[in-house]
Order: sequence, then C-alpha cells, then structure tokens
Amino acid sequence: MLPELPDVIKQGQFVFDAAKQIDTDAWEDDSDFLRRPDVRHFLRVLMTAYQELKESAAHTDVWCEFKDAAGNLCGGAVDIAVDAHGAYYRCQLDPTHRRAK
Repeated sequence: MLPELPDVIKQGQFVFDAAKQIDTDAWEDDSDFLRRPDVRHFLRVLMTAYQELKESAAHTDVWCEFKDAAGNLCGGAVDIAVDAHGAYYRCQLDPTHRRAK
C-alpha cells in the first residue's frame, strides 16, 4: 500500500526545504559534518518524513475515543500525526484529543 499523494507532496516539500538549508557542495560521511546543526535538522526532517509516509500508507479509518466528564464519546475521525516523539492519533474535531498510536 502506498502513502496518499498529498502526504508525499507535503513531506517532499519539507525535505526539499531542509536540504536547501545545508551549507555545503557535497555530502560528507564523517561525524563532524553530521553534527552540524543544519545537517542534523535535515536528518530530523528526513526521518520524520519517512515516519509520516509510512503511517500514511498504513492508515485505515480510526475514530476518536476521547470521553468527556459525562462519559460522552467524541467519535470524530482521527489523523495520524508525527513529531519528534513518534506517531500519534489526533482528532479532526478537537486537536487536543490525542492518543499514542
């Protein structure tokens, strides 16, 4: 199963923008180069994009399970969001409704 095209385009733009920020003419395979802030930022964007596309390809319909104080279930559709801490489900109706994937 492949990721959704809008997700591929969005992540491609993030990676492209991060790559343009690297101030070099050639990639270097040494630890000093890889520790540079611009290169570390690029690698973080690249890894997050990979995770986002992986999740997009595996996504099926999932519903928000948040319950309010009265026990009412939200039931909104959720998206998969990815940040530096990993992937999680985020409600489309109320983005404060989150849960680990």
